Parts: sequence; structure tokens; C-alpha cells
Amino acid sequence: MRSQQKSQRFSFGPEHLEDRAMLSASGLLSASHLATHSLAGNSGQARAAAVSSAVAGASHAGSCHGAQTTTSLSATLVDPANSAATGTVSYSARTASNGALTRSFNVSVTGTTANTVLDVAIGGTIVGQITTDANGAGSLSFSSNPSGTQQAFPTNFPTTLDATSEITVGTLGGTLASTSVARETKLTAQLTDSTGTATGTATFKSNTQSGHTKLSVTVSGAAANSTLDVNVNGTTIGQVTTNSTGSGTVKLKNPSLTINSGATITVGTLSGTLGTSAAHGSSSSSIGSARRK
Repeated sequence: MRSQQKSQRFSFGPEHLEDRAMLSASGLLSASHLATHSLAGNSGQARAAAVSSAVAGASHAGSCHGAQTTTSLSATLVDPANSAATGTVSYSARTASNGALTRSFNVSVTGTTANTVLDVAIGGTIVGQITTDANGAGSLSFSSNPSGTQQAFPTNFPTTLDATSEITVGTLGGTLASTSVARETKLTAQLTDSTGTATGTATFKSNTQSGHTKLSVTVSGAAANSTLDVNVNGTTIGQVTTNSTGSGTVKLKNPSLTINSGATITVGTLSGTLGTSAAHGSSSSSIGSARRK
């Protein structure tokens, strides 16, 4: 019976080559071990191929769960002598968990001199050129993995760019700025009782990406079986109903007034001041400032 079970468990088939153990810390060993036994009785060449495939799959699975870092910069280009000429620049650099770097750099201009070759420079170093069309428009794109009209990064392209890097295209110029800004703001306040020993907390969250806001208030040790007004800077926006022990919680979604750091929260005889706690995530919003001569 033991021999029959072992044969069934390690029978050859694609399903066993994708064993979930590959995602664990010992996935590499598990995948290669399974592939080796599943091909018992076949040729040595077939066995080696299956082991190689399983090992590659385990390696890929591990890399997919590592941390990544991303830098995103952008700028608007202007020409002090020609208000009709404009341009945009974007730069992105992503470092994978295995250290692999993927970059892209894109420049486009419009309203400049027609049928002209314009130097594209970073900090005074020329890294490429844009040839404009009959309308004075043109573009240039670099990529770590170029395709189509994209070009490979030139050898003199700066290894790093930051929010102080100046970009010029002919007579147009601008300074790169980060496009990463906090999208979620969290404010908290500890509530204390001016006439007793009740305590509480207030937490306000605002997400600029979704537009949603929420104020959560929790109290304990307050008057039992009571309804307490929740006020923000003197304006009542909700109520907390306590139980027989004087505890209660309320969550107010999208309050009807603006709540900022420094706002005063009162719940019955408890009060506190909201302060910045944390900011999370990022979204693209800010644009680089124009360089003017």
C-alpha cells in the first residue's frame, strides 16, 4: 500500500511541477525535489529539463514578493522668449527586489521653431536631440527596454536624477520635481475629561485620491447610557451613544465640514486637538516648476 501511495503522489504531471511549496522559503528545494522524483524512469535529459523548469519557476515566484522602489519626476518646459512654445518631461526609475533597474525618460515639445534640431540637455550635458516637424513639435524617448521609436539610454545620461535636475530643450527649460505626494492624511487626538475620569480617542482620515474622509471617535468611562454630541471646532457633526459601562464608538463618513490638523474635538465633557499622525501612499499630481532665464 505504501508503494502505491508513493507512486500516486509523485506521478508525472504539470500540476506537480507547480507545487505551492515553491512560494515558501524552501520553495527552490521543494520544486527541484518534486521535479526529480516525478520523472523517475524517464531519460536523464528529460529529468534535467524538468528540474531546470521547476527551479526557474521557484526563482521567479520569490522575486515577485520582494520590495520595489520607484522614483517619478516631471517638469513643464517654457521658453521665456516664446510663450507659444511649451514642453513636458517625465522620468521614471524602478528598482526591483533583485536590484534590476528599469528607467524611462520622455520629452515632448510644441510651438517651437519648425524643422529644427534641438539639443536636449540635463544639467548642461547634452543627452540627445529632437527634430521638430513643420508645426514645431517633436519628441524624444529613452528606455531601458526600448521598442518602437524609443532609444536606449546614452552612456552619458546621468545615473540619477532628482528634484533639482534642470532640463533644457533648445530655448525651453524647466526643473524636475517629484510627482509623489502623500495621498492619505491621518490625524489623531487623545480625549480627556474636564470634569471626570473618562477617556477617548478621535481619528480622522482623508484620502485625496478617492476623496473620502472619515472621523472615528471612541470613549470609555463616560456617563452610562447617554448620547454625547461630537463637535469639531464647535460644530456638531454627530453623536456617540454610550452603553451601561459608559463606552461608545461612532464612525462618521465624509463629515460635512473641513477637518484639518489643529482642529478641536469635543465629545460631551471630553476634548482634544487633532494632530498629524501619518501619511501613506503616493499619487501623481505635482508638476515641475518652470526654469526662467
